[in-house]
Amino acid sequence: MYPLDRNIASCRSWEDFEQLVANEYGDKGSSGNKGKGDIFERLTQLFLKTSPIYASKLKHVWWCNNPYTNEFPSDVRRKLNLPDDDEGID
Repeated sequence: MYPLDRNIASCRSWEDFEQLVANEYGDKGSSGNKGKGDIFERLTQLFLKTSPIYASKLKHVWWCNNPYTNEFPSDVRRKLNLPDDDEGID
């Protein structure tokens, strides 16, 4: 479990998630935007891995620029021609 997971798990609705993001990452400049991107990417990964619709169709759901681990295979990154660092383009 990543630190972001506790925050995500505390949300019971999309509105709760929006409020969490506003409170935690409001107007903090680029670090706030990085935090917003990280928590949204993790939420998306968790959704895709646990939703019955997607979990049965997707073999892997990697967090491309996970700040905690390097879970995204480097050979896949090279094949897709993705940069090594998060460029904030999502």
